Amino acid sequence: DFCLSRGLGDVYKRQIMTYATWELTKLNMNTTYGHLMLIYIIRSFGMSFIMMPIMTAGMNALPQRLIAHGNALSNTLRQLAGSIGTALLVTVMSTQTTQYAAGYAQDLDKTNPFIKDRLQEMAQALGGEQMATSQVLEFVQKLASINGVNSAFLIATALSALAFILSLFLKGKDHYTVSYTHLRAHETGRNL
Repeated sequence: DFCLSRGLGDVYKRQIMTYATWELTKLNMNTTYGHLMLIYIIRSFGMSFIMMPIMTAGMNALPQRLIAHGNALSNTLRQLAGSIGTALLVTVMSTQTTQYAAGYAQDLDKTNPFIKDRLQEMAQALGGEQMATSQVLEFVQKLASINGVNSAFLIATALSALAFILSLFLKGKDHYTVSYTHLRAHETGRNL
């Protein structure tokens, strides 16, 4: 009873989160707040399409008397996994931001004639070399931060794709539902 038999609609619903997470790897200096919010909303819908069937299947697999304990354990593990995931992605973002900033700073060699000319033009327009340098460094830091965020979302996309693949192996509700009569018979050691 492989879950693909439930229809392609379920598969497409679960692909939404992975697609939207992938879209968050393409941020740049021109990405608008509205575009970012739209992608995030789509991603949230996709997350609900994945999380709801997983939670339902997990709870349906438990006997009635263990559902409260299963729910508590599920909530605890979800909070723990969320904390670990956040720490992992923030670490990736910070590390990559630092590496991008160092790479960009290395590329901004003041002895390069092109960069030297552009810096002089900016200095004249902004009222001094210090202001121009400050503007360039601010731009470089923003660009490095955006690329660091893109790197973190690339990792999140990989994890989302893994969750999508694993969700394909969920079986239908009937597979996990155990009737009370069968459960009682199993607990008392009788066959029906």
